[in-house]
Amino acid sequence: VLSISHGQVMLPPGVQLPAGVDMEQLEQLDVLRGLAGGEDLLSEADALEFPPLLEPEEPAFDPLQALLDEAVLRNAIIRVDPRLQSLDTIIIDFAVMEDPDCIPIVTTNRGTVCVSAEEETEEELEIRTRFASGNPFVLDDAGFLSLPGLRSIALAGLNIDEATARLQAVPEIAQYELSLTMLPLLPVGTAALEPFGYDLFTGRPITFAPATDIPVPAEYVMGPGDNVAVQYFGSVNVEHRLAITRDGILNLPEVGPLPVGGVTFEELKELVNDRILEQLSGVKVSISLGELRSIRIFVLGDANSPGSYTVSALSNMTNALFVSGGITEVGSLRQIALRRNGVTISTMDLYDLLLYGDTRADSRLQPGDVIFIPPIGRTVAVDGMVKRPAIYELVDDETTVVDVIALAGGLMPAADRSTVKVERIIPGRGSLVRDIDLHTEVGAGEMIQDGDVVRVLSNIDQLEDVVRLAGNVQQPGLFEWTPGMRLTDLLAGSELLRPMSDLGYVFIRREPMPNISIEALSASLSEAWTNPGGPEDVLLQPLDTVHVFHLEQGRNHIIGPILKEIVADNRTMPLATINGEVLDPGDYPLEEGMRITDLIRASGGLLESSYLLNLEIVRYETPDNVVRESRILSASLANILDGDLSEDLLLQPYDTVSIRRVPDWGTDLRVELEGEVRFPGTYAIRVGETLSSILQRAGGITDQGFAEGAIFLREDIRRREEEQIALMADRLENSLAVEALTTTSIIGQLAPTQAGQALVSALRATEGSGRLVIDVEGILAGDPASDVTLEDGDRLLIPNFSESVMVLGEVQYSSTHIFNELLNRDDYLLLSGGLTAGADEERIYVVKANGQVQTQARGNWFRRSIRFANSTSGGGIIGPGDTLVVPYETDRISPLTLWQTSTQIIYNVAVTLTAINSVLL
Repeated sequence: VLSISHGQVMLPPGVQLPAGVDMEQLEQLDVLRGLAGGEDLLSEADALEFPPLLEPEEPAFDPLQALLDEAVLRNAIIRVDPRLQSLDTIIIDFAVMEDPDCIPIVTTNRGTVCVSAEEETEEELEIRTRFASGNPFVLDDAGFLSLPGLRSIALAGLNIDEATARLQAVPEIAQYELSLTMLPLLPVGTAALEPFGYDLFTGRPITFAPATDIPVPAEYVMGPGDNVAVQYFGSVNVEHRLAITRDGILNLPEVGPLPVGGVTFEELKELVNDRILEQLSGVKVSISLGELRSIRIFVLGDANSPGSYTVSALSNMTNALFVSGGITEVGSLRQIALRRNGVTISTMDLYDLLLYGDTRADSRLQPGDVIFIPPIGRTVAVDGMVKRPAIYELVDDETTVVDVIALAGGLMPAADRSTVKVERIIPGRGSLVRDIDLHTEVGAGEMIQDGDVVRVLSNIDQLEDVVRLAGNVQQPGLFEWTPGMRLTDLLAGSELLRPMSDLGYVFIRREPMPNISIEALSASLSEAWTNPGGPEDVLLQPLDTVHVFHLEQGRNHIIGPILKEIVADNRTMPLATINGEVLDPGDYPLEEGMRITDLIRASGGLLESSYLLNLEIVRYETPDNVVRESRILSASLANILDGDLSEDLLLQPYDTVSIRRVPDWGTDLRVELEGEVRFPGTYAIRVGETLSSILQRAGGITDQGFAEGAIFLREDIRRREEEQIALMADRLENSLAVEALTTTSIIGQLAPTQAGQALVSALRATEGSGRLVIDVEGILAGDPASDVTLEDGDRLLIPNFSESVMVLGEVQYSSTHIFNELLNRDDYLLLSGGLTAGADEERIYVVKANGQVQTQARGNWFRRSIRFANSTSGGGIIGPGDTLVVPYETDRISPLTLWQTSTQIIYNVAVTLTAINSVLL
């Protein structure tokens, strides 16, 4: 068979690669490439060893084509693409076939809706769903595919494309678009077992011959074609290389013919030596063998390539098996017969060679010998916990389970010797399973029949006479259990624990009946150490798990799953619940005699914030088993901790204990004062404290402090501002989309939508400042109406006295000027170059140093400042630290009133951030 594997061409037996063929000729062979699907299968230049390139005298002769023709005559198969075989697994995707005349009108996630397309009927959908639900499909032993409600379809031997076309031809599914995917699943279990020994011939060389440079054995039988080297020395020194004739005669010079056919090499040496001593005086002889003859033998039966072969005279049976390609999986490895002149002279068992390295039965071949491979005999499959799972051939009439396991290399340490399963086929009735105990003589002597499957299971994964220690301990793991073992025997001292271990509550998981029932109990390790053998020093049982908790880590992740196990075991375990100010609130097993203090101990103890005057217990009762009622009880936690048993109530199933928190516990309010205060820094405040109070604690503001320009920031305001800015950006973006449909006017070089989008982007990039406008001067003067109640995270920034006035917006050059009490609004605008053509003079506004915004509409634009003198010229009052903002005249762009508001937001945030930066610097 000519095959291609891993970039190598494997030649059939007896086919020689002609001289003068190089790799380029192989790659350019159209026939080979066509069969290979156009792939470059000979990519490795060293895949074959070729003789030196010889230019052919007759270009018409193609040596590779001759090789290919000979391979085709030998039923050669070049297989590249995978073909379906029996028991292969495939997935078939059933989709509604698209209409070639479809005129798409809309495309959804379900596909394209066409003008002429008809909806898939419920019956068609049900059929398609039924086909698809059968995935994945498995071909049967004969290579047939069975679809629900359809006849079996033969797919073995087809590739994916061919199988798809074959299924598409079935009328019942022709209206669906099919897509096949082969799953290269590996077999598992018994299906994965392979016959033992046949891989000996895997990857056999193209040619095989025994070594010729080894000493010839004394029992080698001489025959025609053998070459004998005869060396005379003594009175005559000469060497002759003589060949045995067809008549078996060795013609010795100066001596004459000597019949040697059929004698052994040892006998040959004696005959020649005797003849030389008789006829030549003073001459001694040395005899050795030169080139040996070739012999023709036959390999017949279940060989991969049966036929006649010419091999070396030194060949034995295994050499012949290799040169014939090995034995097929239906051929016997254990009864290989060597026949000579019609008589079986020996039988070779390859298991002796493979299992024990015994080559005594590997007989040497003689001309005309026949190696006959009979069909395989009885077989048995051995699987499971054995060292060499496989399918083995049996030869003895009486083969026991022990013998078969020995063939498989013996049992593995984890094998269960008490339950070896033998699956046996009962002709005409099915199969049965027998459980064999190898510990008994009867079980070990159980006879194996043809086709049996011996399955050796592993030992049950069950620990015996052990306890487990887990959690916050130095040496977690398994420990030996002994009768009478207690908790203090497992945990004898504190050196076995890690730091922060909870000594008051040790949790124990118990299995009264292994793998069937589970219980939970607890103990106090500290009390067990104090009173060894007492009630808290629990008697341990086999398979107990003792868990020591960490004081600062949760414990419900350990206790919760165990409680679920108990519930899943269809058993009800009474629980008690604790919540509130304990280390680990949750549900805990209610043990007999459990009190409130025990439940607190189970939860890890109280927190510092626990309210000691009172706790609450909710108790559920079902009087007369009719209606479930709840009752609320209360107790003093302080008295309980003092040991008052009248307050430390006995708990009942499903009680809920609530530990309250001390009012206002953990309220850590802080504010930050920066800038020109006498003692800046972070201050802890009480609930309800005001700004006037914190300013008094901070020593007030310094002489350089500019109270009118104070900046007060609050985180909650900042979040709300950002929400409003995002909402404003969304509204502006929606308005721009509507405006774009009704106008095409151009603003400068940008369309309105483009300018608007730039404003939207600026809005989305704007972060809220969180500034709250306050009157620090009024607060310092003691005005209660001006005071502010502080919140956690508030910041107060008192800047230096500002001598500047900032001008922003639609002026020729935005700039900052030294404050001059003689200058008014118009003067500052002129200092900045005056207004631009796009300025909105009617909406000019001033952001005061304290954050207030003043416009002309407020009526106080021309009112004189109380603190500063003002110019008599018109144009409005400007104070130190103020910012004059000239917005863009949005009315000439678009009727979108949102533009004015949006630009004002951006300017105001910019002013605030500038003021904050000036304070921080």
